[in-house]
Amino acid sequence: MLEIQSGSNNTTANWVGPNGEIINGSVLQISDVAYEMAGGYLAVVTSADGCVTEKEVKLVVNLCDYKPDIPNAFRPASNPPNNTFNPVFGSVVPLTFQMTIFNRWGMVIYETNDYSMGWDGTMNNSPQPMGVYTYMIKMSIYSNSFSPANALIFTGIVTLLR
Repeated sequence: MLEIQSGSNNTTANWVGPNGEIINGSVLQISDVAYEMAGGYLAVVTSADGCVTEKEVKLVVNLCDYKPDIPNAFRPASNPPNNTFNPVFGSVVPLTFQMTIFNRWGMVIYETNDYSMGWDGTMNNSPQPMGVYTYMIKMSIYSNSFSPANALIFTGIVTLLR
């Protein structure tokens, strides 16, 4: 909770949120902090004679513990979303993204920079055999609008079912 305290009772106070929304009153109370709430909050105090004072407070949401939901198996012949291997990001949109799939000999069989393009179980349009494959996902996201992107790397295995 943040509260604007002025030296006079003859003032009005408001907050302006990071998306331009106006929050009336001297108290800014944020109970559940979410990624979308990160940004600058501007405290605006206006005196009785019209003098305006502004001060920005930055709310940082640290996503260092962020991990997308990554499936451990998929079947290309099934219905979406189980017909491709693709991480699920929720409300987070990657700033940069690279996903690489390796076969059991370490050969790259699929690579994409588009976070919406999952692996369909093929290599150059040729279906790959049922088995276990290794993935490496590199991505960066903004933890908030005031810090550089965080580099995140996830590795693991996925089972291709036929």
